[in-house]
Amino acid sequence: MAIRIAGLGAASLAVATVLAAGHAQAADVVIGLGALDYKNEEATVLSFELHSAPMWQLGAVQFGLGLGAFYSDEDSAFAGAGVTMMIPMGQSWFIEGSFMPGFYNDGGYSTDLGDELEFRTVLGVGYRIGQGAVSLAASHVSNADLADENPGVNGLSLRYRIGF
Repeated sequence: MAIRIAGLGAASLAVATVLAAGHAQAADVVIGLGALDYKNEEATVLSFELHSAPMWQLGAVQFGLGLGAFYSDEDSAFAGAGVTMMIPMGQSWFIEGSFMPGFYNDGGYSTDLGDELEFRTVLGVGYRIGQGAVSLAASHVSNADLADENPGVNGLSLRYRIGF
């Protein structure tokens, strides 16, 4: 039971950090629901991200900072911070991405990724609807071979983005 609480604590801490740190410059909240594939076993995952307004631009690519967390029904949790990316594709479509190093807790189940330090990358395509947007995004979490074991985990999620 203590391990389950530790996983939930990590997710709660990440959400609190996101809300506290990003309030002043936040541009978007992104909530996702999807599935993770770990060694051919699936888990349902809920994710939460806070993206700053764009801070840098390189051509059409807009970069900002973000905080993110996910929690799975297998009690695994991730909380991280890093760089976000957005590429507008006309009036409604866009490509989104992020790279967030962070801390991972396997929840005591068979979702051991080899280390507590993991890197989460996300790449998705979305469509703006009024003040919000929906997107379909693929994700990958890995320790980049920093540990002896690095099975990684892949995910697919449907995400809702709302600006404020």
